[in-house]
Amino acid sequence: MNFLTGASACARKAIYELTVLEKCEGKDYEEKIKSLKAKYPSVDETLIDTLAHIQDMTSDKIHEQSWPKWDSRSLHMIIETLKAILHEIYVVPDEKKQRVLKIQKMKGSIAGDKKKVAPVEEASSDEQKG
Repeated sequence: MNFLTGASACARKAIYELTVLEKCEGKDYEEKIKSLKAKYPSVDETLIDTLAHIQDMTSDKIHEQSWPKWDSRSLHMIIETLKAILHEIYVVPDEKKQRVLKIQKMKGSIAGDKKKVAPVEEASSDEQKG
């Protein structure tokens, strides 16, 4: 039980730190989560809504009488949700950027090849006319 309490506190702290890092506005946890949701509309709202409910599962409910509501499956769900959100916010945009850069580089390489070939093609067509 103590490991579960500690793990839930760590998960909550990680979420809190995410809202600080992302400069989420709001006077309380719920408002900060809403701010995070507004800041990242590309992240599935179900994921961020799940984070909003960690407060229902922890806070004053981490006492022995509340364990039926907060178990290891609930903690695992929160951890997986947090991992998915972090992936969407920090990994996916960089992957998209890298794909675009790769395609731009390929496109530039092809355009460069055409510029090198074009004068030769023009010369041969001039020779055919003359």
